[in-house]
Amino acid sequence: QVPAELKYDYVSGNIVRVGDKFGIIDDNGREMTELKFSEISDFFEGVGFAQEGDSVGLVDKNGEISGIKYQKLREIIYIRDGELHSILNPGDFNKKIPLPDRWFPNNGEGDNKRININQIDSVVAYSFLLNNKYGILGKDGSVIIPFDFDYLWIINANTIWVELNSKWGLYSITGKMLTPCIYDGPGTIKDGYYFVKKDKKPVKVDPLGNELEI
Repeated sequence: QVPAELKYDYVSGNIVRVGDKFGIIDDNGREMTELKFSEISDFFEGVGFAQEGDSVGLVDKNGEISGIKYQKLREIIYIRDGELHSILNPGDFNKKIPLPDRWFPNNGEGDNKRININQIDSVVAYSFLLNNKYGILGKDGSVIIPFDFDYLWIINANTIWVELNSKWGLYSITGKMLTPCIYDGPGTIKDGYYFVKKDKKPVKVDPLGNELEI
């Protein structure tokens, strides 16, 4: 078998390139994808981002895991100190897939949305745009929150606000719908409860999505 270093113009782990096209090989040097991508990011926790034409998606050393069909990578969602956090794609959206050190600089410097890579517990999901609607994929490429929403807002309580037709609802990071999109806005959170308005009237919602009297 021809060594990868002689077969390709560029080799970095499982990522290879000939000319201006990238592909993925497994640990034994077998090609797992065609050399068709305009860019592949370095893998972070075994997952990377690939771009083909104007579309992006998730890949690992075995190839595509989500389909390369999304318009934009919006956020990376991770756990730190037991709570859910997210970081917006800091790259040029025309490029779509900044390398992981653009997300989590090792030195922890930069704006307050960047943290030291050693401070995160685990990456859990990614938000993408598909057909002008937002949704969330797991690390295995499965759909956690369907691509039905006009906007997503990840908050630091393991829950996610979703917007549809100017109304807001709640999902858990596991993909469970806690409330339908019936609230006037995402409101505020205090002591684990959400204070929102429904038909312009104040409402208190518990972490399970139950409405309570104020």
